[in-house]
This record gives sequence, structure tokens and C-alpha cells, in this order.
Amino acid sequence: MKKKILYFLFFFSSQVFFAQDAPKLDSITKKEKPKLSFKMIGSVTMSMHKHNDTSLVSTFLNFGGPGLRLEYGKLAVSYCMFPSLRFFQSGKDKTLTAVPILGTGLQLSYKKIALAFPMYYLASPRTKNNIWIMSIGLGYKL
Repeated sequence: MKKKILYFLFFFSSQVFFAQDAPKLDSITKKEKPKLSFKMIGSVTMSMHKHNDTSLVSTFLNFGGPGLRLEYGKLAVSYCMFPSLRFFQSGKDKTLTAVPILGTGLQLSYKKIALAFPMYYLASPRTKNNIWIMSIGLGYKL
């Protein structure tokens, strides 16, 4: 009976000893791993797109919305939704028009600088010419 108690105490003390040393060894050899996270705060970017069929240029003011972000140190890649304002000239008198629009796409960021590749679906009710456009923009990550 005493042998069983001694074996149990030896086994239990060795487990406690190794369990306490394990984090120390892991912290020395541990490398930084990418983290996947869901973020609600994004960025503010300006992007532009020149339409091929017309000479119009659309400018988008993007407010980065929710997205999935993969971070590796100071570099991050995220797939985001981009609530935006689209500015373009419309009509024969070329008046400046601002229209709210929602985009989706990738965003690359390093520290506080963001490079965005948002895509927008433009629906034209008069001509029934609905298209997806992709713009490229530069901005500040919040």
C-alpha cells in the first residue's frame, strides 16, 4: 500500500514539475503566428475608377466597415465591407453627384497605411447596364 502511495506521489510531482516548465520552454522557441480576427473598425480610404465606356471618373470615399482580418505582425490582410460615398459628374450640365454605395473587397495594411481594392455593383435603372467595377485606393487604418 505504501508503495502505491509513493508511486502516486512520484508520478503526481513529476507531472506538476514538467507542467510548470513547459510554458518557459514554449516561450523561448515560440514563433509569432498569424491571427485571424473579426474587426468592426476599419479604415478611411479614397479610391478611383475610370469607366471604360465613358470618360467619367468615379471617386469613392470609403469608410472601412466590418471584416475578417488576418494579422501577421504589423502586416494585415482583410476582406471587408466598404460603406462608401460615390462622387461623379452626371447629366449634360456635369453637376457633381454624391450617392451612397456599399462595396466589398480586400484591404492590405502595414502599420497605419491601408491599400484597398474595393468592388462596387453599379445598377443603372434606365439603361439596364448593371456592372461590377473595381477601384484601387490608399488610406489610413484606424
